[in-house]
Amino acid sequence: SVTANETDSNHLQEVETEKSVPEIEFELEKMRQAEAQRESWISEENKLIEERRNARMAEEQKLKEQREKLLAAMKAKKSEEEEKLREEMRLSEESRVALEVEMRLMEEAKLANRLKMEEELRQAELKQLEKEKKIKEEIRRVEAEKLAKEKQLKEEILAEEKRLEEVRRLAEESRRAEEAQ
Repeated sequence: SVTANETDSNHLQEVETEKSVPEIEFELEKMRQAEAQRESWISEENKLIEERRNARMAEEQKLKEQREKLLAAMKAKKSEEEEKLREEMRLSEESRVALEVEMRLMEEAKLANRLKMEEELRQAELKQLEKEKKIKEEIRRVEAEKLAKEKQLKEEILAEEKRLEEVRRLAEESRRAEEAQ
């Protein structure tokens, strides 16, 4: 049940809140202006947000383009450096191969010289052996001649001794015959 005091209090509030029409219209106008002001501020704020967003996007786009340019430049430089490195490696490989060929040619020349020297040495040894063979043959021939002469001389001496012996015998026989007479 509603008490008398509560009813009086409600009635008093109604009386307090009752305002005149001009006051209400004035307050409504103030509220409309405040609302319009708030909308204006929101609109300004939205405009600023939009501008900031556009500026940020433009900055992002600019940075993106700079990054792409940098990447392209780096890629170009990298491929240029890679090409340069490949060229250096190719030249290095060519010079290594050239050096190997040169060394192989030097080895072959050394081998050819050694073979030539060995052949010359062999030829010289053959000539030396040939000379030694001729000298030995000459010595054998001279010794054979010497032996033949010695044999001939011995035979001549023996023949002379026999002749002398015969002459002595004949002389002895002749002497004995004279003595006998």
